Amino acid sequence: MYPQANLIDRSHWEKNVLPGMGQRLGLTHWGSGYFAGKHSAIPINDWYKIVKYYTETAPVKLASADSIETFKDWGIFNLKEPGKGNSATGAITTMISYDTAGKNLYTADAQNNLFKWSSSFKPKLVQELPSPATSAVFVAAEDKRQMLLTCIGTLAPVDADTGKLVSINLQTGKPKILQGNLPRPVQVTAADLDKDGIKDYVLCNFGHNRGGLYWLKALPNGGFENRTISNTPGATSAVTGDFNHDGLTDVICLFAQGDEGIWLFLNNGKGGFNKKILLRFPPVYGSSNFQLVDINHDGAPDIIYTAGDNADLSPIPKPYHGVYVFLNDGRMSFIRKYFYPMNGCTKAIAADFKGNGVLDIVAIAFFTPKEKPERGFVYLEQSAGLKFKAHQLPIANKGKWLTMDVNDYNNDGYPDVALGNFSFDNLTSVSTNSIQNELPLIILENQSRLNKNKPYMMVKTALLH
Repeated sequence: MYPQANLIDRSHWEKNVLPGMGQRLGLTHWGSGYFAGKHSAIPINDWYKIVKYYTETAPVKLASADSIETFKDWGIFNLKEPGKGNSATGAITTMISYDTAGKNLYTADAQNNLFKWSSSFKPKLVQELPSPATSAVFVAAEDKRQMLLTCIGTLAPVDADTGKLVSINLQTGKPKILQGNLPRPVQVTAADLDKDGIKDYVLCNFGHNRGGLYWLKALPNGGFENRTISNTPGATSAVTGDFNHDGLTDVICLFAQGDEGIWLFLNNGKGGFNKKILLRFPPVYGSSNFQLVDINHDGAPDIIYTAGDNADLSPIPKPYHGVYVFLNDGRMSFIRKYFYPMNGCTKAIAADFKGNGVLDIVAIAFFTPKEKPERGFVYLEQSAGLKFKAHQLPIANKGKWLTMDVNDYNNDGYPDVALGNFSFDNLTSVSTNSIQNELPLIILENQSRLNKNKPYMMVKTALLH
């Protein structure tokens, strides 16, 4: 998608982004000039016209986001955290997921460990993994329950097919590699795509320059046939369902690497899929996650989308980072109806936190500005008609939130929030000197059942400067 000049400031266009674009076109950047070779994909004179356009029309400084009302309080939540001596290996959490059937919370970290947490916040090492796990899904297979983990291979953004799909037997803890040689897999979803009665898997492989959305077709002998649904890199998260009501399971996937957008893959019943683009975003947006949920209760699934990956060539505050709500018109066409600016936003999840039938939203931001670390988490409380009250919880000193899970951990009928802490300085623009980097996770326990919400303190704030 065409990147408008006003999406990045002039300095980052000139010093970072344009040299990166030129390299992909076979041009060499040296000093203040560019040089073409025999394999360059564009004449040098044409390239200099592009450089001139962006450097002359881009703003010196990006505009700030609109000011919003923010309530600095605990909202409906109360903090729970592991005690001293229960911090496992520290704040390098790469995955956090709750097994609703077994009622167990699991985390994984950058040192390849998989932990199970007790109700008293004590971790137990379940297994050492081949590489850091980034997502988990819990499935029943024959007479045993399994946890499926995407082990990314390498956290660094490189083209290396070293990722694996790993199954953990939840009764014995025994691991099994279901698929190897994957390009940085980050999410797996279980679904029967060919109606043969055997559970298949949809695998998002973020990759780098190479990646894709794969269908691991389960075979009667217990093996898998790897089929490519799309070879586009940046496959980040996928949802399955029968979206055109023809009895076949389709796939909706967010791609977040260059060709950013949310695509619908309609199952043709013949072993293939027909692609429809639902939403597209410029390649600088930093698409990070999406959720398919009927937020306005009209019977059609809507999209909650987040933009905020800021680890590439223009790591500056961006006014278009944040939480978006796109409403479905009933025909799988989506219209933007709400935007909450949140710099470096990583993930948002909608749930009925208060038990009143209205969906609120919680969101995390990993790439928050150094001077505003408190904007790493927000609770957006919906009154009605997509009107939200923003609660900024005082948890900035507890961690840098890379991962988030929403479930009823204390079994009181109200969803809680689990946040995974990854507070390494070299992976974020935020200073972590004041962060408690020994805490792998915290729990925001929903207090709605007790009806003990604390009084609101309202402040006026602008998200970006």
